[in-house]
Amino acid sequence: MAGSPTASSNRTETPAAAGSSDGVAIAVRRLVKSYSGRRAVDDLSFDVIAGECFALLGPNGAGKTTTIEILEGYRAPDAGTVRVLGLDPQRQGPQLKRRIGLMLQESGIYPAIQVGEALRLFASYYPNPADPLALLRLVGLEDAARTRYRQLSGGQKQRLSLALALVGRPELVFLDEPTTGMDPQARLATWEIVRSLKQTGVTVVLTTHFMDEAERLADRVALAVMSTGMVSLGIATAYERYYRVLKRLGGTPLSRGQLLTAKMISVLVIEVVQIALLGAIGTLAYGGRPAGGAWSALAALVLGNVAFCGLGLLMAGTLRAEATLAGANGLYLVLLLFGGIVLPLEQLPTGLAGPASVLPAAALSNSLRGAFATGSQAPLESLAVLAAWAAVTAMAAGRTFQWE
Repeated sequence: MAGSPTASSNRTETPAAAGSSDGVAIAVRRLVKSYSGRRAVDDLSFDVIAGECFALLGPNGAGKTTTIEILEGYRAPDAGTVRVLGLDPQRQGPQLKRRIGLMLQESGIYPAIQVGEALRLFASYYPNPADPLALLRLVGLEDAARTRYRQLSGGQKQRLSLALALVGRPELVFLDEPTTGMDPQARLATWEIVRSLKQTGVTVVLTTHFMDEAERLADRVALAVMSTGMVSLGIATAYERYYRVLKRLGGTPLSRGQLLTAKMISVLVIEVVQIALLGAIGTLAYGGRPAGGAWSALAALVLGNVAFCGLGLLMAGTLRAEATLAGANGLYLVLLLFGGIVLPLEQLPTGLAGPASVLPAAALSNSLRGAFATGSQAPLESLAVLAAWAAVTAMAAGRTFQWE
């Protein structure tokens, strides 16, 4: 659906939301919205299960905010049907607004109002509001309770907007770009709040760019695996063959399988140590915690390591050293460009996105993105693609490897 956002969810089994006996908090069918003849949302359909954290993903202009505003009742769709907690946002807006919380991209807050005053004011609009002081502590604004809104930093304004979204004890929360302008520690605290909401059964719908914090980290790790496993290991092994080091090793009881396995393990150890150090620094400096997909991230790392080491060793064992040097760097650039790291797969020319999605770079990046996102797991289809590449390249490297 060109011009429309894509959806990602993290589901848990929770009781159905009131007003949605089938357990669906949001149902969207064939949604269309245009501005001046240009379609911002084009034939979009999805369901949000009660109690899940659901993300609308896409670059600026993809229609994420428009979709959220239709769900909130701010805008009317041109076509299609929308139900939120079993209600029509256009016809049953007052009933719906008592049960939802909104965090808008624009602040919409009086510039001269104090932080504490804003929370008390908005709490007065709900029949059973949360404690404003508890919310201030939750979002880390307790010391800014008497600060006027116009004096807050961009990140503090975002945290206040989050607190206002939660003041009515909502069943469903809409968060539009919730971490924009926040420092790393505030972003981590915000994702912890989102996780805690999900654990209590609150449905969370958020929007974000394709390249959010987790995806940038995932892409950096994918680049490290590609460059270390394929380029560095491939070139180093090719020159070991060029200088007859491998021929010398071939005269020992060491088998080719043992040699290749040892090389792959050494690269994996280096990568794991690097990532562990990054994680330790993040925990100590920013108070971060490992994501829920740590085991799937490890699986993606191991499979990606085998796949790219296999590619590097395949070139090193069959090509001359100079050809391996050129081939490894050339293949690295191709995979970088068509692996969804430099550009999202959806932005590749028509006809290339499908084939690119089965490349090892795209499978590794997608697996790590899913694993690094808070509370998520790596997508099984991407792990399956990685596993296939790992098996094929490792087998090919073992069968074609030459000692000289």
